[in-house]
Amino acid sequence: MIKRISSRWLFNGLLKGLCMVTAICISSLSIAVDTDNDGLPDDWEIANGRDPLVADYMVSAGAEHSCALDDTGVVCWGYNNFGERNLTIMETPIGVPTLSNPTQVSASSHTCALDDSGVVCWGGKSYEGVEVPTLTNPTQVSAGTAYTCALDDSGVVCWGSNIYGVTEVPTLTNPTKVSAGERHTCALDDSGVVCWGNNNLGQTIVPSLTNPTQVSNGGANPQTYQDDAYTCALDDTGVVCWGSNYHGQTTVPTLTNPTQVSAGGGHTCALDDSGVVCWGYNNAGQTNVPALSNPTQVSAGSLSSCALDDSGVVCWGSNDVGQATVPNLIIERVVQDVDGAPDDTDNCPSVANSDQLDTDSDGVGDVCDDDDDGDGVADDNDGYPLISVAGLSDADNDGYPDNCEKECLDLGMTSDLDDDNDGVVDEDDAFPLDATESLDTDGDGIGNNADFDDDGDGTLDVIDAFPLDPEENTDLNNNGIGDNADLAALEALLAAAREEGRAEVTANPSLYGLITGAELDAEVAERAQAIIDDPVAYGIEVGFDLDGDGTLSPLTDGLLLIRYLFGFTGDSLILGAIGEGAERDTADEVEAYIKERVPVQ
Repeated sequence: MIKRISSRWLFNGLLKGLCMVTAICISSLSIAVDTDNDGLPDDWEIANGRDPLVADYMVSAGAEHSCALDDTGVVCWGYNNFGERNLTIMETPIGVPTLSNPTQVSASSHTCALDDSGVVCWGGKSYEGVEVPTLTNPTQVSAGTAYTCALDDSGVVCWGSNIYGVTEVPTLTNPTKVSAGERHTCALDDSGVVCWGNNNLGQTIVPSLTNPTQVSNGGANPQTYQDDAYTCALDDTGVVCWGSNYHGQTTVPTLTNPTQVSAGGGHTCALDDSGVVCWGYNNAGQTNVPALSNPTQVSAGSLSSCALDDSGVVCWGSNDVGQATVPNLIIERVVQDVDGAPDDTDNCPSVANSDQLDTDSDGVGDVCDDDDDGDGVADDNDGYPLISVAGLSDADNDGYPDNCEKECLDLGMTSDLDDDNDGVVDEDDAFPLDATESLDTDGDGIGNNADFDDDGDGTLDVIDAFPLDPEENTDLNNNGIGDNADLAALEALLAAAREEGRAEVTANPSLYGLITGAELDAEVAERAQAIIDDPVAYGIEVGFDLDGDGTLSPLTDGLLLIRYLFGFTGDSLILGAIGEGAERDTADEVEAYIKERVPVQ
């Protein structure tokens, strides 16, 4: 086990909780914008004097070795037959020259780094690409196979083996990135992606791209020299690859919002919303991505792949020379806020909160606390996130007390108008504490949702055309009106018609061959008096007292006789025509008496 110490590590150790073990040490992060993909938010890096555009941590998978940048500097492991310190194969970590505050590392068949002195390269079978030319303020370095390229004030500069013209840089306009591969080189400038060198499989013929932001060339593969002849870029459409597709390395799978791409020795890896995704050559499991936690970087090597995630550096694939066996790295990702409170007493060290407000005094500042008032109701669902509802009834757990008396009101709360939070205010809710019920149409104590006969009319809701109307349950004509209401309406219509007819006849009796009531009364009275005056003339025997009341009266005896002659019988015969104290006061008695004295008509 090797633990590497440097002034950079000591600086980081001053930030918080110096890591005292040799294993990877990582604390939780406040996820924010992380431009350089090193796991440290930009605002924290700025506040702590770091450059948010320069990664503090990175990983690079090469031909048969891997390298990483941690708090101690550059650490490499894997094949080392040509390392400058002449260590043996499989010894880890590989010897790295003295570097001063390195900020980048690039592994291929050899290794290069960027530090305070500029570009430093070492290793490699022929040492081509290791002898660095004079550079002016280099900002990026990329190690290829037997050659190297860098980006400095003059633009792109390449050196080493010039097979296929890989170091002959064409005219570029404001280049911002460069990628050295096996036998071709690509750069990103104002015009987009520009590639040069070997083009045997179309790897330098750049397809149409929209606002490309990254470019990556296939690198050395110790088992085949065809797989590396391809290129990938990241643009507005996602990941685009071209050139050799011998192992499907340029057939890009479906990706969701990819942010990085890395072309290896016949396989490709990308970083998207789902994490790391790899495809192509998989003879050693280099595309079988293990479980990763919030990966921020990925690098595809020849037959292996590596990523940087919350746990540190993780590598997989070929490990025949130890390139996937990651040594102990020192990655102290301790992120402090800048609120002025000492981290050992800060109640929310990951988020600035100068007021240190902690409403429920649970030791967690409100800005980091999901339940500020500590009442068991999460702030997002709490009607009063800063006033505890503890001790008060809160049926729907929304932070509003079901009933709010004086003490509750004094705290600034009010009663919950919807105790069960079903969207129906309590005063309109038949079941104010049951979120599954709010109506009880028939008042039987069973909510409509559970009641099989909501209106209590004896007809089950499933066959009741009007399940909420106890007066109706069928609608034979499907007009939306119950049959009972339809029948009542019809009867009312007929009654109205009959009444209208009576009114018409009464108003105009002569139109229908009838005489008026007054005319009829006068005629009846006149004929009745004539019969009384001379009954014999009308064939009626003496003894005309038809009702037997002892008197002869046109309004009783006369009316009874007229009605009889007109064919009246029963109650219609005697109604209103029987004298007081009459001996014969029923229709049968009157009819029998008259029949004995009046000739048959």
